[in-house]
Amino acid sequence: MPHIESPCAFFWIRHEDHVSWPIVRTLLGDTRFNSVHMHIAPDPGGPAPTLPTEAEQKEYNIVTSAWFAEKRDFFNILDRANIFFAPRRAEGIGQSFLEAMARGQCVIAPDNGTMNEYILHGVNGLLYDPEHPAPLDFSRFAELGEAARRSVAIGYQRWIAAEDHLEEFILMPSEKAYQGFYQHAPLQSGKLPGVGVTLPPFSFRQRIKSLSFMRKTEWLWLPVWRRLKKLNVFY
Repeated sequence: MPHIESPCAFFWIRHEDHVSWPIVRTLLGDTRFNSVHMHIAPDPGGPAPTLPTEAEQKEYNIVTSAWFAEKRDFFNILDRANIFFAPRRAEGIGQSFLEAMARGQCVIAPDNGTMNEYILHGVNGLLYDPEHPAPLDFSRFAELGEAARRSVAIGYQRWIAAEDHLEEFILMPSEKAYQGFYQHAPLQSGKLPGVGVTLPPFSFRQRIKSLSFMRKTEWLWLPVWRRLKKLNVFY
């Protein structure tokens, strides 16, 4: 678990257009950090990152790194931090910030998905508007980091408890899963049961497409069908 005596931040510059040093510098405001470790290893093909000036390096006690020869060296640096800046404006899974929360680090993240689905601002982390960043209050970073660690632990316990039910739901036939809820309407014209809505009769084209042998040979006739559709045939 990271130490809590003084704020020590970790920021990996991944993409200048996502979370850049100017954004992080604005968020830091007047807060004095024991250290800010900036890992300079941007994503391939992205723009060159904006780096701190010499004056900024002294003001915020910035140290930098690039790629490490050994993975454990990277984790050693990461484990020294108690504040973690999420590197992207949006995430799919967001493994990096979830791992940071599990380490008990206070995560600073844009108020976007997936981060705001796990982080409540001022409860277990800090969120901000990346379009309009403003200085944040880091005074409770240790408390927020501990709350982050607890929330991830509780979430993991809930996931394990629900895992068996999730597998059962995935393998359950759709007829059983939706029994008593939504049911597909029968493939026929006329009235929908229990709805009282009369559908128009199927067209000649719809009747042809619904034939079983047409469905089985769809790969063969579909290109021709699309051509006929453009010519308004069978309408």
